[in-house]
Amino acid sequence: MRFTCSGCGSWEYQVNITDMKHEQVSVRVVCPECGSINEVSFSGYDTVVVELVKK
Repeated sequence: MRFTCSGCGSWEYQVNITDMKHEQVSVRVVCPECGSINEVSFSGYDTVVVELVKK
C-alpha cells in the first residue's frame, strides 16, 4: 500500500505487510521535509515494513 505525505505531498511511503496476526497496527511516519505526521492503522496484522522514498 502506498501513501503520500498529507502535508507537502513530496514524499511517498509504502507499507508492506509481512506477518498476519489478529492485532491492530498503527504506523506513524514523520515527513523529513515538512515535519507532518502521517498515520495509518491496520487491523489483522502485527508486523509492517515502512519504506520512505522521495517522489
